Amino acid sequence: MVLVLSSLYSCGKEYTHSTSSLTNGLNLLLLEKQCFSSSPIIEPVTRDIQETYTAFERSHVLNIKSMENSLLQIKSDIADSKQDGVVLSEVAKELYYLYQNSQRYEVQKCAFGSLAKKKVQDVTPFLKLEDFCIQRNKANICTEKDLTNLSIGESQFVQEQMMKMCQALGNSKFLCQEEIGLSRNKRNLETMAIKLLKRFKDERFNKLFSLASSHLKFSCVKKSQFVEMNLKVRFDPRLFFNRLELINHVSETWSSDNFKLKLILEQERNSEDVISVQASPNSLSYVPENDNRQIFLNSELRFEEQKRILSHEFGHVLGFPDCYTEFYDHQKRDLVYFEMGKDNFNLMCSVKKGAAVPREYLEQLALKSCLF
Repeated sequence: MVLVLSSLYSCGKEYTHSTSSLTNGLNLLLLEKQCFSSSPIIEPVTRDIQETYTAFERSHVLNIKSMENSLLQIKSDIADSKQDGVVLSEVAKELYYLYQNSQRYEVQKCAFGSLAKKKVQDVTPFLKLEDFCIQRNKANICTEKDLTNLSIGESQFVQEQMMKMCQALGNSKFLCQEEIGLSRNKRNLETMAIKLLKRFKDERFNKLFSLASSHLKFSCVKKSQFVEMNLKVRFDPRLFFNRLELINHVSETWSSDNFKLKLILEQERNSEDVISVQASPNSLSYVPENDNRQIFLNSELRFEEQKRILSHEFGHVLGFPDCYTEFYDHQKRDLVYFEMGKDNFNLMCSVKKGAAVPREYLEQLALKSCLF
């Protein structure tokens, strides 16, 4: 489809569009996003796209080589378009997503150092091996019996996941190779695999769903039917307009019949116990690792997304880690992002529509984070 527009006013900016310019077509898409938050009505097709997107498991790997190859292919398609009838709208789509991916890669480059340290937190080998095991026995538990009588390809797959888990648990590559090789020679590879699965689950996986050891504690009051936790919060003036709706949504998200989170609005951050919500200077939402009394919130997001993301970031303030995987692989130069799965609606694992706070998280807060 070709858009024929002479000009477009977007947030006060005039834009001249040429139907012969692929780059301008992409700029048009980017400019449209600037005014997205001002539209209160979501088109049916947009809602359908969101729901379809939510239904997919999200696994994303970005690296220089793949982006270079994609760009070469796109340039070739553009050059061949006149002779071979390549549909430029399809090329534009590929180039648009490549551009978005490259920008994400560039934005995250400053964090590659800290993201590289998170590679040891990668739980995908554990999930892959556990899923492989469960698929073989069609049950919800993995046993040694389920990892016997493997084909050559299956055995290689199992050993690859074991190797990654072994190293993620702090062992050297040499030691892991030696132990896996010894188990293979003794024909008890399945025994080591099950032990690795159990250890990884206890030391890595389960911690993704538990309060950090250094979590903050907050003032609480015991009511007749529930425990109420009180947090003081101050909003950046740039986020002031929607502050009441935002704090109400966060409070409701982090509450149940037995536990209530109450956010108390403050005008100034005049004490250390006030949580400060700042408009993000770089369009990223995050809580600094060295100060989890601060939240930086992307003010350019649609309001519904902003509410979910702020609720997610408050989870970090309360002491819960992300349970999705994001890390940088120095050796492969890969930026990896992986969500647990399409059926996982834990707010700390994903901010997709419908995500919520598990009841056991609120129970942990009542037991471990209250100062009465």
